[in-house]
Amino acid sequence: MTIPTLPAAAARRALARAVIVRPGDVTGGEIRRLFGPGADLKVRRAPLCYLPDTNRPGRTYCDAATAHLQSGQVAVVEVAYHLPTSLLEWVAAGALRAAEQAGRERHTARCHHHAGCRTLTIALDTSGGLDADLRALVADVEADNNNDEGARVATNDDGAGVDRRITARACGWILHEGGSLRDAGQLARWARNAWWANRLGLPGARSRGVIVAADGTLLAETRRHGHGPGPYTQHVVLADMLRLTGGEYPTEIGIAMGRIRQAIGQPVAHARFSELCEGPGL
Repeated sequence: MTIPTLPAAAARRALARAVIVRPGDVTGGEIRRLFGPGADLKVRRAPLCYLPDTNRPGRTYCDAATAHLQSGQVAVVEVAYHLPTSLLEWVAAGALRAAEQAGRERHTARCHHHAGCRTLTIALDTSGGLDADLRALVADVEADNNNDEGARVATNDDGAGVDRRITARACGWILHEGGSLRDAGQLARWARNAWWANRLGLPGARSRGVIVAADGTLLAETRRHGHGPGPYTQHVVLADMLRLTGGEYPTEIGIAMGRIRQAIGQPVAHARFSELCEGPGL
């Protein structure tokens, strides 16, 4: 993928409503500070693009994400669909700075999708070697996407777009549970496979869930059981329960998670199909 460069006039307008993130602005912990309190992570349609600074010849920035600000807080961060996950800490640092500028309306743009929402561009300073690293990282992302075509050929959907949105959901879920973005890979892969299974009409796909350890390891699958107007309950698959705890029962999710937590010695959480694979754009 070639990262496009905006024309000078468009780049000037974008930079007027942008937060610039430089290497020294990233101190570590920005992801947890931003997403822990409840900001959502989504994928936007617009790709990464370069913004040349016409006032400083030779200086270029990369438009990496858009921060949506509501009531003085960052509500949503939409990242470019080819943003390497290793740069999400940079984006989080920019979003935190965007919240500081939420009250300065002249620096923000009106959001056309949400009432009472303003937006700011998060632009990364590509000096200091980031430009070369960015191009290499984007090439890696593109290669990974090209090697994961799988079930997409069976439908006319924008498979790559769906996969990106689901991956963003999985990353957001991991962050909300107090985990690290680097541990989201297994859950993102599970969610993509579950979505495609449902899209292809495989029975029971929407009833699925998965138990995830604190380090991102997928431990066990769950299934939703119930009929009629009564409550539905999630149960751990018997074979997984036996493998993890040495016993098949109880499988009801609340009690079973306690047993699994004791067996593996670390916190666990339960992700449902509906949390990762349903909603706008899916």
